[in-house]
Amino acid sequence: MNENDILMNEDQVVLGIVIGATLGWLFSKSMKYLYALQWLNEESYVVQYLALAVFTEGLVNTIGSDDLLASFAAGT
Repeated sequence: MNENDILMNEDQVVLGIVIGATLGWLFSKSMKYLYALQWLNEESYVVQYLALAVFTEGLVNTIGSDDLLASFAAGT
């Protein structure tokens, strides 16, 4: 294991956190907006958070970063 492998792993962790936090923030803002327009009700929150988790896992895994950490940072 050389030094480049370590930096690559650290970059993957940071990228996973940044992407997850950004997706979670955007999701939160969109949920509040859609709830204010009465397009969503309280019963659909569970499904929306499940969709956020699956979307975050898929997106970050495709990029090649840490998907579990990204889902945690997204708030799911």
